[in-house]
Amino acid sequence: MKVTTVGSGLRAVTKEHGLTEYWANRITYCTAHPSYPRVFCWIYRHEGRKMKQELRCHAVLCPKEEKAKQMAANLQDRLHQALVDFKKEKFLDKMLDLALQTQFMTILQCHIESCCFKLVLATTNLL
Repeated sequence: MKVTTVGSGLRAVTKEHGLTEYWANRITYCTAHPSYPRVFCWIYRHEGRKMKQELRCHAVLCPKEEKAKQMAANLQDRLHQALVDFKKEKFLDKMLDLALQTQFMTILQCHIESCCFKLVLATTNLL
């Protein structure tokens, strides 16, 4: 098995299953635990039968302790950056929605004022 950290999460290649992608938004935890320094493990949220969510622990035995630590650090950095990007995107979406609502309210208010002005003109012409 060969596991690499990529921008989207983890990529694992095995002879038996071929290529498997573990998406960053579904990885809930990863570590290279001090008690088992060569083991890199992560918890992944899979969709089971009938779309039921289940958490599964995955682990690989790395050739060296440094490799396991490096993979854990790289993945944690990528997960943190993905969370920052997600929050930034949500904030920008919220600001865009607010700007559109404000613009709509301004247009609506101008339309109402225009209608009221026309109504006043119409009533004054009738008198």
